[in-house]
Amino acid sequence: MIANKSIFSNSDWQKQAAGKFLVYRGKFLNENLNLGAVRRYVREQGALGALWTYDYGLTQCGPWYRCICSTPDYDIGKIENKKGRYYVRRGLQRCSVQPVSYEWLSNNGYDVYLNACVRYTNFTPSSPENFRKAMIDNSREPGREALGVFTDNKLAAYATLQISGDTVRIYGSQFDPAYSQSYPMYALYYTIAHHYLKERHCKEIDNGCRALLHDTQIEVFLQRLGWRKDYCRLGLYLRPSVRAVLFVAWLFRKPLRWLLPSRFYVILQSLLDAEDIAKATKEG
Repeated sequence: MIANKSIFSNSDWQKQAAGKFLVYRGKFLNENLNLGAVRRYVREQGALGALWTYDYGLTQCGPWYRCICSTPDYDIGKIENKKGRYYVRRGLQRCSVQPVSYEWLSNNGYDVYLNACVRYTNFTPSSPENFRKAMIDNSREPGREALGVFTDNKLAAYATLQISGDTVRIYGSQFDPAYSQSYPMYALYYTIAHHYLKERHCKEIDNGCRALLHDTQIEVFLQRLGWRKDYCRLGLYLRPSVRAVLFVAWLFRKPLRWLLPSRFYVILQSLLDAEDIAKATKEG
């Protein structure tokens, strides 16, 4: 198990839930993290728990996976799904995909982000100020790039990315449902895979792991474009007090569904799901 102090650099961990939960965003982990080291780091940060992904490329199917594209020289002719090819062509006809700066997104991307959030259940969007700050903070990280999708000179969608060696990691993508008939997400994800895999000779595009907190159909959409699931393991550490709360929540999960505000119930359910997934994917 990895206990290297460099793994516990603050820049490799993203704080969520008002800084109370840590999600690892650093280099890919081949081995599990040392739980004692994770425990110490969580306490140092004043957090309640941490989540990380490791042991990528498992041959057996499982409940934890990321969506990736690694098709060499990716282009439209390599998309096997007929509808996928059709929607990509429509999207490219109706949209223009261009590089944009994080500074530009900080001032022009919030409306798309806010309108995109309508599609998510039990999700609280960031304020305009926090959105701008996050974009500016991201711009300071090495390897950061961003793409915008424009329809009639208006921003319809965008994606934020980071290039690390020969891997491109997509950290966020949003689209305004008002432009859905222009198929901006088809144009966006096709362009990302085509540009980085064929034109810049990267080996892999990583769209991240399945969502725990809110429903999303991104996996079905990406598979239509020739992306695939890459199975891996989920690591999870929760402080004893949190585990105790979850145990009680599991016992009374049916009445809690009606007693708790929906937002809090979804958070509890996502943590219960994470516990189940971590147990199911545990080595040995």
